[in-house]
Amino acid sequence: MSKKLFLLPALVLGAFLFFTPSCGDSTDCTDVDCGTYGICDAGNCNCDPGYELDADGKCTVESRAQYIGNYLVNETCSNSGTAAPYNVGISNGATAVDINLAGFYGPVAQGGFVAPVKATIDGTTVTIARQEPDNDDIFVEGNGTIVVSGASTVITITYKVTDETATPIVTNQCNNVTFTKQ
Repeated sequence: MSKKLFLLPALVLGAFLFFTPSCGDSTDCTDVDCGTYGICDAGNCNCDPGYELDADGKCTVESRAQYIGNYLVNETCSNSGTAAPYNVGISNGATAVDINLAGFYGPVAQGGFVAPVKATIDGTTVTIARQEPDNDDIFVEGNGTIVVSGASTVITITYKVTDETATPIVTNQCNNVTFTKQ
């Protein structure tokens, strides 16, 4: 028998064993349950946006849940100066990554928004896409970070409000505004 005929079955068997996952292979998703909001990839759970792993390794924890509540806001802005501390309520938005900020930019009587400002959360980043909450040609946009340390949650946002009813347009820049969870 020629050496070539002997090597052919050995190569085929070797290739089969190399490309076939073994039992208990860490890249196997057969027995991995990621929960409703995640999928298994190479043996690991990848959670949908807005969800995190729970203690059992399933994607069931809604990321924004820890940020829902009432916050005391301290801000200083370029045109309006330092405002008296005021409260903002953060509630769930339309999707798992959306939140609503009620009372944003101060009390309504002092020029704050009547309607909630919508924001998105991605990990520890919060983004306020340009929007016109009250449909009155006054816009807001900005971004910031969220820091959770023990029981303390602080959100720091830099944003600007533009009054486009004025000529020229008036912009109020608010830098490093702190929202401290109560």
